[in-house]
Amino acid sequence: MKTLLKIALITLLSCQLAFAETDAEKLSQLQKEVATRAEAGVLNPNELDNIDKKLRVAFPELCEKLDKLPDIKEPDLWLQISTLELVLAINDGRWGKVEEIMESWIERYSPKQKTVLDDKIRKQPDSQLETKSAGTLDPFTLALPDGTKMEFIPIPAGTFMMGSPEDEEGRSDDENQVRVNITNAFYMGKTEVTEAQYSAVMNDDAPSNNGENEPVTKVCWGDAMSFCKQLTAWAHSQGKMLGWKFTLPTEAQWEYACRAGTTTIYYSGDKIRDLKRVAWYTDTPGFGTSPVGKKVPNAWGLYDMHGNVWEWCSDWYDRKLQGGENPIGPKSGLNRVNRGGSWSNEASRCRSAERDYDSPSTCLFNLGFRVALVRE
Repeated sequence: MKTLLKIALITLLSCQLAFAETDAEKLSQLQKEVATRAEAGVLNPNELDNIDKKLRVAFPELCEKLDKLPDIKEPDLWLQISTLELVLAINDGRWGKVEEIMESWIERYSPKQKTVLDDKIRKQPDSQLETKSAGTLDPFTLALPDGTKMEFIPIPAGTFMMGSPEDEEGRSDDENQVRVNITNAFYMGKTEVTEAQYSAVMNDDAPSNNGENEPVTKVCWGDAMSFCKQLTAWAHSQGKMLGWKFTLPTEAQWEYACRAGTTTIYYSGDKIRDLKRVAWYTDTPGFGTSPVGKKVPNAWGLYDMHGNVWEWCSDWYDRKLQGGENPIGPKSGLNRVNRGGSWSNEASRCRSAERDYDSPSTCLFNLGFRVALVRE
């Protein structure tokens, strides 16, 4: 733990590292704040031992877990930012924030898994979840025509309870719980489709202007499906993914992949603090979309399933969820389903079971999509 603090302070005071452009403003603010406090004598970088002692008195169990983490040889940008925030929080006496950051370190850098899954998260009991092996499916990266890459994560076949219990906070009456059996393993995009990926496949500018590594938005349902069809055609022309097709996930596939074996409100837990670690929504800093893959993924390695942008699904919307084997929704309807919540929504709209819908022709600033890969 001392090593993490020293790395952060040295980085801050030297100001010699090159940071990602999207995080430059935040880092600059942190650097200026600590430099100002150091000049005023409010914060002394030579008092790391005192900081360490304070943490060990206030949070002995967390410190013990941090001591067991492997050494960080080359700290990533996330660690540098979070450690600087920790030092400032200690200086301000904001101990709730300090505890939150320390927990996020443990979750991210634990050698067992780098997800938010811990004892607070309820796993589906055996009677509700029967996850099968993904077989020979492995994660893979697909290089698009211009060299831009898309990463895909295997999702095992299995059974789960879709929807939400009647006592779940924020629940809507169209979330009736049903048992669903996903009989075939499939793939899900590791992240939402970015503007760079969209442009590479469609050979055209993205309809939004969020940033190359941010989710493409202002995409109607038909445009999302066209992307999938064009990606499939290109991959097949290259002799890749034969026998498979890219498409939008069904609503059942989406929730199954999002939950990754959990029954909690969010895949990270039941509390708002659990959501903050994994999602961009109204209570997180900034306005608009954020770069994909910057929060903590779920147990199966999927990022931004909560927040950032709503994601189109293939189903027509029906107020009553369908259970059974591989449900695909009604045969026709007026609106298509979208899931996950967005940066412009409050926490309750980002729940695993939260459902929304829009006309297929709708193009919104907070609506994008994620690609599934299924057997033809």
